[in-house]
Amino acid sequence: MKFEHSVRVVRAKPNTKRILVVSDVHGGLNLLQKLLKKLEYRPGEDALVVLGDMVQKGCQNLDTVRFVMELAKKENVFVLMGNNELFTLEGPDEEIYEHGAYFRERSVLGEMAREMGLPFPKDPAETHALREKAEYAFAEELAFLRGLPHILETEKFLFAHAGLTGEELEEQDLEFVLAAPRFHETVSTAFQKLLLVGHWPVANFRSDSLSNEPLYHDICHVLSIDGGNTLKSFGQLNGVILNNETGEWSSVSADPYQTIAAPCSQPFQPGVAITWPENFVELLERGESFSLCRAEKSGAILKVPNEFLYEDKKGLRVKDATNVQLELIQGEPVSLIEEGKGWQMIMKEGKAGLLFTEESSKSL
Repeated sequence: MKFEHSVRVVRAKPNTKRILVVSDVHGGLNLLQKLLKKLEYRPGEDALVVLGDMVQKGCQNLDTVRFVMELAKKENVFVLMGNNELFTLEGPDEEIYEHGAYFRERSVLGEMAREMGLPFPKDPAETHALREKAEYAFAEELAFLRGLPHILETEKFLFAHAGLTGEELEEQDLEFVLAAPRFHETVSTAFQKLLLVGHWPVANFRSDSLSNEPLYHDICHVLSIDGGNTLKSFGQLNGVILNNETGEWSSVSADPYQTIAAPCSQPFQPGVAITWPENFVELLERGESFSLCRAEKSGAILKVPNEFLYEDKKGLRVKDATNVQLELIQGEPVSLIEEGKGWQMIMKEGKAGLLFTEESSKSL
């Protein structure tokens, strides 16, 4: 997909003490509403920035857009375009069809077809016809997405969906702004203002843990905040609270998992993590419940639940996995992500890890 537009920059001076920032909602309206409550968002009194990728891969894409459209009618609300918004608007019919065929009801195309009472298209030609009908049926929503700016600058902060090559904002390349891969690892500019970006899940930048917590680049002054909602098996939605007076920041999060009481206590045990897309592994030994694997990129060796292994056309992969054991006290609240015989994958304070519920399972 080509990015042929010039960047649209908005400069604003919100006279609020707090600027709240969310990113990569991906059709997770319920989670966004939950997060805004945890942030104690006060319309008008707080500024709110949505860093793009409201849509695709979730179950409430159109409702998320409509909700954000209502928010955007209020003072001090700024919504930026992400690559998924531009893809929804201008992606080639073949790519839109293939994306929709994979995600079905978790795609904008699938939701549009359902709301219009039409079948899901069978090929790119039917996709084109459906999109033409959608231009009338969803004219208000599509106009809102088309009008979104790409970069926001305030007195102390910069905001973009994926990244910036520098602080000459009107000279940015739109493809980089919306779709720069692994920006947190490749950024070389030392920004004068704190730059906040999403787009690439922060868990992909960590090899020693599965952590969704925002990641600060202290040399380049960049804060990456994508918590991997819908994209990660342990994803969450992050909300950053910026102090508009001091420039300081903090964060809270919301996740979609069941909250349980930790069934037992365990001490912290460090380990390694494997995350998509660098999740190819070599199978060293298959066990009854766990298998011993070597990560192809890092060479790290760890045991993972057999349920986490899968194959595609490129080879053997493992779902986002870790052998880190989080420190837990029996009874404390944790999020349950997945469980099997003698083990649970749980999340605490934005970090995922294993909890062994049976002593015998630790040696698996």
